[in-house]
Amino acid sequence: MIHIFFVGGMFGSTVEYTLKSFTKEHTPIKIDNAIYRDGSMHTFEKEFHVYADITQNEIVDFFMDSKPDAITTIVYPSRRWKLQEIYNYLVPYFTSADRIILIYAPSIRSAELNMLMQYHKIAKGKWKKGMDIFFSDQNVSKWNPNYVEWKQMQTWELREWFSLYYPTWVNEWIDSPNQIHNALCIPNTDILFDTKNTLSKIIEYCQLTNDKCIDEFCLEWGNAQNYIVNEFDLLDTIVKNTTENNYTSWDENQLCIISEAIVQNRLRTMGYEIRCHGLDRFPTDSITLFSLLEKI
Repeated sequence: MIHIFFVGGMFGSTVEYTLKSFTKEHTPIKIDNAIYRDGSMHTFEKEFHVYADITQNEIVDFFMDSKPDAITTIVYPSRRWKLQEIYNYLVPYFTSADRIILIYAPSIRSAELNMLMQYHKIAKGKWKKGMDIFFSDQNVSKWNPNYVEWKQMQTWELREWFSLYYPTWVNEWIDSPNQIHNALCIPNTDILFDTKNTLSKIIEYCQLTNDKCIDEFCLEWGNAQNYIVNEFDLLDTIVKNTTENNYTSWDENQLCIISEAIVQNRLRTMGYEIRCHGLDRFPTDSITLFSLLEKI
Protein backbone atom coordinates (compact mmCIF):
# COMPACT_ATOMS: atom_id res chain seq x y z
CA MET A 1 0.00 0.00 0.00
CA ILE A 2 0.95 3.62 -0.42
CA HIS A 3 0.28 6.16 2.33
CA ILE A 4 0.40 9.88 1.54
CA PHE A 5 0.65 12.16 4.59
CA PHE A 6 0.02 15.79 3.70
CA VAL A 7 -1.19 19.11 5.03
CA GLY A 8 -4.37 20.34 3.35
CA GLY A 9 -3.28 22.31 0.27
CA MET A 10 -0.03 20.37 -0.22
CA PHE A 11 -1.13 18.42 -3.28
CA GLY A 12 -1.95 15.05 -1.73
CA SER A 13 -4.79 14.57 -4.21
CA THR A 14 -2.45 15.45 -7.07
CA VAL A 15 -0.01 12.74 -5.96
CA GLU A 16 -2.75 10.11 -5.71
CA TYR A 17 -4.09 11.09 -9.14
CA THR A 18 -0.60 10.80 -10.62
CA LEU A 19 0.10 7.40 -9.07
CA LYS A 20 -3.14 6.04 -10.47
CA SER A 21 -3.30 7.75 -13.84
CA PHE A 22 0.30 7.51 -15.04
CA THR A 23 1.44 4.08 -13.87
CA LYS A 24 1.05 0.61 -15.32
CA GLU A 25 0.03 -0.98 -12.03
CA HIS A 26 -3.07 1.16 -11.41
CA THR A 27 -6.28 1.90 -13.25
CA PRO A 28 -6.32 5.52 -14.46
CA ILE A 29 -8.81 7.87 -12.90
CA LYS A 30 -11.25 8.82 -15.64
CA ILE A 31 -12.85 12.14 -14.80
CA ASP A 32 -13.69 15.26 -16.73
CA ASN A 33 -11.89 18.47 -15.83
CA ALA A 34 -9.45 16.74 -13.47
CA ILE A 35 -7.91 20.11 -12.70
CA TYR A 36 -10.66 22.31 -11.36
CA ARG A 37 -10.64 25.99 -12.26
CA ASP A 38 -9.01 26.89 -8.91
CA GLY A 39 -6.06 24.56 -9.62
CA SER A 40 -7.25 21.85 -7.25
CA MET A 41 -7.71 18.11 -7.82
CA HIS A 42 -10.87 17.79 -5.78
CA THR A 43 -13.04 16.43 -8.60
CA PHE A 44 -12.35 12.77 -7.89
CA GLU A 45 -13.10 10.64 -4.85
CA LYS A 46 -9.94 9.60 -3.06
CA GLU A 47 -9.56 5.88 -2.37
CA PHE A 48 -9.29 6.23 1.40
CA HIS A 49 -9.07 9.68 2.91
CA VAL A 50 -8.13 9.96 6.60
CA TYR A 51 -9.23 13.32 7.96
CA ALA A 52 -10.66 14.84 11.12
CA ASP A 53 -14.22 13.51 10.82
CA ILE A 54 -13.39 9.90 9.99
CA THR A 55 -14.13 7.35 12.70
CA GLN A 56 -11.75 4.78 14.12
CA ASN A 57 -14.13 2.02 13.04
CA GLU A 58 -13.94 3.23 9.44
CA ILE A 59 -10.15 3.11 9.62
CA VAL A 60 -10.14 -0.41 11.01
CA ASP A 61 -12.68 -1.61 8.44
CA PHE A 62 -10.64 -0.23 5.58
CA PHE A 63 -7.40 -1.88 6.61
CA MET A 64 -9.16 -5.17 7.25
CA ASP A 65 -10.70 -5.22 3.77
CA SER A 66 -8.27 -3.15 1.68
CA LYS A 67 -6.44 -4.21 -1.44
CA PRO A 68 -2.66 -4.64 -1.12
CA ASP A 69 -2.09 -1.85 -3.66
CA ALA A 70 -4.48 0.65 -2.09
CA ILE A 71 -3.56 4.31 -1.72
CA THR A 72 -4.44 6.26 1.41
CA THR A 73 -4.34 10.03 1.82
CA ILE A 74 -3.87 11.19 5.40
CA VAL A 75 -4.32 14.83 6.39
CA TYR A 76 -2.26 16.25 9.25
CA PRO A 77 -2.68 17.94 11.64
CA SER A 78 -6.40 18.04 12.40
CA ARG A 79 -8.71 19.03 15.22
CA ARG A 80 -8.54 15.42 16.42
CA TRP A 81 -4.87 14.56 16.15
CA LYS A 82 -1.37 15.78 15.50
CA LEU A 83 0.85 14.04 12.97
CA GLN A 84 2.64 11.92 15.54
CA GLU A 85 -0.68 10.75 16.99
CA ILE A 86 -2.26 9.68 13.71
CA TYR A 87 1.00 8.11 12.53
CA ASN A 88 1.30 6.05 15.73
CA TYR A 89 -2.31 4.97 15.38
CA LEU A 90 -1.98 3.87 11.74
CA VAL A 91 1.52 2.40 11.66
CA PRO A 92 0.51 -0.97 13.20
CA TYR A 93 -1.60 -1.52 10.06
CA PHE A 94 1.35 -0.87 7.74
CA THR A 95 3.59 -3.62 6.35
CA SER A 96 7.27 -3.59 5.51
CA ALA A 97 6.33 -3.43 1.83
CA ASP A 98 4.24 -0.27 2.25
CA ARG A 99 5.50 3.04 0.95
CA ILE A 100 5.05 6.21 3.03
CA ILE A 101 5.17 9.67 1.45
CA LEU A 102 5.28 12.78 3.64
CA ILE A 103 4.63 16.17 2.06
CA TYR A 104 5.80 19.05 4.23
CA ALA A 105 6.78 22.72 4.24
CA PRO A 106 10.58 23.13 4.31
CA SER A 107 10.39 26.77 5.50
CA ILE A 108 8.08 29.45 6.82
CA ARG A 109 7.80 30.84 3.27
CA SER A 110 6.69 27.44 1.97
CA ALA A 111 4.12 27.31 4.76
CA GLU A 112 2.87 30.79 3.86
CA LEU A 113 2.51 29.72 0.24
CA ASN A 114 0.45 26.75 1.37
CA MET A 115 -1.80 29.00 3.43
CA LEU A 116 -2.70 30.74 0.18
CA MET A 117 -3.34 27.35 -1.44
CA GLN A 118 -5.67 26.54 1.46
CA TYR A 119 -7.46 29.87 1.16
CA HIS A 120 -8.11 29.72 -2.57
CA LYS A 121 -8.73 25.98 -2.98
CA ILE A 122 -10.33 24.91 0.31
CA ALA A 123 -11.76 27.98 2.02
CA LYS A 124 -12.93 29.71 -1.18
CA GLY A 125 -12.60 27.09 -3.91
CA LYS A 126 -14.77 24.14 -4.92
CA TRP A 127 -14.94 22.86 -1.34
CA LYS A 128 -16.04 26.25 0.05
CA LYS A 129 -15.10 25.24 3.59
CA GLY A 130 -14.90 28.88 4.59
CA MET A 131 -12.46 30.67 6.87
CA ASP A 132 -13.19 28.22 9.68
CA ILE A 133 -10.23 26.18 8.42
CA PHE A 134 -7.98 28.95 9.74
CA PHE A 135 -9.86 30.31 12.72
CA SER A 136 -12.50 27.95 14.11
CA ASP A 137 -10.40 26.17 16.75
CA GLN A 138 -9.12 29.31 18.42
CA ASN A 139 -10.17 30.75 21.77
CA VAL A 140 -10.87 34.29 20.62
CA SER A 141 -11.86 35.34 24.14
CA LYS A 142 -8.12 35.61 24.77
CA TRP A 143 -8.17 38.45 22.26
CA ASN A 144 -11.35 40.03 23.57
CA PRO A 145 -13.28 38.57 26.53
CA ASN A 146 -16.52 39.72 24.90
CA TYR A 147 -15.97 37.50 21.86
CA VAL A 148 -17.18 33.91 21.67
CA GLU A 149 -16.32 33.22 18.01
CA TRP A 150 -13.89 34.62 15.46
CA LYS A 151 -16.68 36.04 13.29
CA GLN A 152 -17.21 38.74 15.92
CA MET A 153 -13.74 40.12 15.25
CA GLN A 154 -13.34 43.16 13.04
CA THR A 155 -11.25 42.71 9.91
CA TRP A 156 -8.25 44.55 11.31
CA GLU A 157 -8.36 42.43 14.47
CA LEU A 158 -8.55 39.19 12.53
CA ARG A 159 -5.63 40.21 10.31
CA GLU A 160 -3.41 41.26 13.21
CA TRP A 161 -4.30 38.22 15.30
CA PHE A 162 -3.57 35.80 12.47
CA SER A 163 -0.28 37.55 11.64
CA LEU A 164 0.82 36.87 15.22
CA TYR A 165 -0.60 33.36 15.35
CA TYR A 166 0.33 31.58 12.13
CA PRO A 167 4.15 31.33 12.55
CA THR A 168 3.55 28.99 15.50
CA TRP A 169 0.56 27.30 13.85
CA VAL A 170 2.64 26.09 10.88
CA ASN A 171 5.53 24.71 12.96
CA GLU A 172 4.18 21.17 12.64
CA TRP A 173 4.14 21.50 8.85
CA ILE A 174 7.84 22.34 8.94
CA ASP A 175 8.95 19.91 11.64
CA SER A 176 6.97 16.92 10.36
CA PRO A 177 9.97 15.06 8.80
CA ASN A 178 11.22 14.63 12.36
CA GLN A 179 7.94 13.09 13.49
CA ILE A 180 7.67 9.93 11.39
CA HIS A 181 10.08 7.32 10.07
CA ASN A 182 10.76 5.43 6.84
CA ALA A 183 9.08 8.06 4.69
CA LEU A 184 9.99 9.75 1.45
CA CYS A 185 9.88 13.42 2.50
CA ILE A 186 8.80 15.76 -0.28
CA PRO A 187 8.73 19.57 0.06
CA ASN A 188 5.47 21.09 -1.15
CA THR A 189 7.50 23.55 -3.21
CA ASP A 190 9.21 20.70 -5.08
CA ILE A 191 5.84 19.49 -6.31
CA LEU A 192 4.88 23.03 -7.28
CA PHE A 193 8.09 24.21 -8.96
CA ASP A 194 9.71 20.96 -10.13
CA THR A 195 6.54 19.04 -10.86
CA LYS A 196 7.61 16.46 -13.42
CA ASN A 197 10.84 15.44 -11.69
CA THR A 198 9.20 15.28 -8.27
CA LEU A 199 6.20 13.24 -9.38
CA SER A 200 8.53 10.90 -11.28
CA LYS A 201 10.62 10.53 -8.11
CA ILE A 202 7.51 9.57 -6.15
CA ILE A 203 6.47 7.01 -8.77
CA GLU A 204 9.94 5.45 -8.68
CA TYR A 205 9.96 5.36 -4.86
CA CYS A 206 6.64 3.52 -4.92
CA GLN A 207 8.20 0.95 -7.28
CA LEU A 208 5.60 1.66 -9.94
CA THR A 209 6.06 1.84 -13.70
CA ASN A 210 5.58 5.22 -15.32
CA ASP A 211 4.01 4.12 -18.60
CA LYS A 212 2.36 7.34 -19.81
CA CYS A 213 3.66 10.77 -20.73
CA ILE A 214 3.19 13.12 -17.81
CA ASP A 215 4.42 16.30 -19.50
CA GLU A 216 1.06 17.67 -20.64
CA PHE A 217 -0.53 17.09 -17.26
CA CYS A 218 2.36 18.80 -15.43
CA LEU A 219 2.12 21.83 -17.72
CA GLU A 220 -1.64 22.16 -17.33
CA TRP A 221 -1.50 21.60 -13.58
CA GLY A 222 1.38 24.06 -13.12
CA ASN A 223 -0.35 26.78 -15.11
CA ALA A 224 -3.45 26.35 -12.96
CA GLN A 225 -1.41 27.24 -9.85
CA ASN A 226 0.01 30.48 -11.27
CA TYR A 227 -2.64 32.84 -9.92
CA ILE A 228 -1.71 31.81 -6.37
CA VAL A 229 2.04 31.96 -7.05
CA ASN A 230 1.58 35.44 -8.54
CA GLU A 231 -0.23 36.63 -5.42
CA PHE A 232 2.53 35.14 -3.28
CA ASP A 233 5.25 36.86 -5.35
CA LEU A 234 3.41 40.16 -5.02
CA LEU A 235 3.91 40.01 -1.25
CA ASP A 236 7.69 40.22 -1.70
CA THR A 237 7.25 43.26 -3.92
CA ILE A 238 4.96 44.95 -1.40
CA VAL A 239 7.24 44.34 1.59
CA LYS A 240 10.40 45.43 -0.27
CA ASN A 241 8.95 48.63 -1.69
CA THR A 242 7.17 49.52 1.55
CA THR A 243 10.28 49.24 3.71
CA GLU A 244 12.29 51.16 1.11
CA ASN A 245 9.51 53.77 0.75
CA ASN A 246 9.36 53.22 -3.01
CA TYR A 247 6.03 53.51 -4.74
CA THR A 248 4.15 50.48 -5.98
CA SER A 249 0.42 49.83 -6.01
CA TRP A 250 -1.92 46.89 -6.22
CA ASP A 251 -5.62 46.32 -6.62
CA GLU A 252 -7.41 45.59 -3.36
CA ASN A 253 -8.74 42.37 -4.91
CA GLN A 254 -5.17 41.11 -5.46
CA LEU A 255 -4.67 40.36 -1.76
CA CYS A 256 -6.81 38.14 0.42
CA ILE A 257 -6.80 38.61 4.19
CA ILE A 258 -4.28 35.76 4.53
CA SER A 259 -1.89 37.63 2.23
CA GLU A 260 -2.41 40.82 4.21
CA ALA A 261 -1.56 38.95 7.43
CA ILE A 262 1.60 37.59 5.80
CA VAL A 263 2.66 41.12 4.85
CA GLN A 264 2.00 42.28 8.40
CA ASN A 265 4.03 39.43 9.89
CA ARG A 266 6.94 39.94 7.48
CA LEU A 267 7.09 43.63 8.31
CA ARG A 268 7.08 42.73 12.00
CA THR A 269 10.04 40.36 11.55
CA MET A 270 11.87 43.24 9.85
CA GLY A 271 11.25 45.46 12.86
CA TYR A 272 8.08 47.31 11.88
CA GLU A 273 4.59 47.28 13.32
CA ILE A 274 1.59 48.58 11.39
CA ARG A 275 -0.62 51.07 13.20
CA CYS A 276 -3.49 48.75 12.45
CA HIS A 277 -6.23 49.72 14.91
CA GLY A 278 -9.36 50.25 12.82
CA LEU A 279 -7.52 49.46 9.58
CA ASP A 280 -10.25 47.26 8.14
CA ARG A 281 -9.35 48.25 4.58
CA PHE A 282 -5.72 47.38 3.88
CA PRO A 283 -3.72 49.99 1.91
CA THR A 284 -3.34 49.51 -1.85
CA ASP A 285 -0.01 51.25 -2.29
CA SER A 286 3.36 51.06 -0.56
CA ILE A 287 3.65 54.76 0.33
CA THR A 288 0.39 54.68 2.29
CA LEU A 289 1.46 51.47 3.99
CA PHE A 290 4.86 52.97 4.83
CA SER A 291 3.12 55.94 6.50
CA LEU A 292 1.46 53.49 8.88
CA LEU A 293 4.67 51.83 10.01
CA GLU A 294 6.26 52.26 13.40
CA LYS A 295 9.80 51.06 14.04
CA ILE A 296 9.86 48.53 16.86
